Amino acid sequence: MREEEGGGGRIEGGIQGEIGRIRGGIGGIEIELEGELEEELEKKLVELEEKLEEEELKEKEEELEEDLEEELE
Repeated sequence: MREEEGGGGRIEGGIQGEIGRIRGGIGGIEIELEGELEEELEKKLVELEEKLEEEELKEKEEELEEDLEEELE
């Protein structure tokens, strides 16, 4: 009986070990995906900031052109 229980313990331990290994792999994948997602979000943020700056510059340029036209009249 003891051998059977011991054998079952080894099997259960082996299964638990495999579960732990799989969970560790999944955790590694999650971290990798989070890192990639963070990089993508940072890129998008930079793109949006650049677009905002461009729009602000265009608006200022238009205002200056209007002011210049008014002064010339």
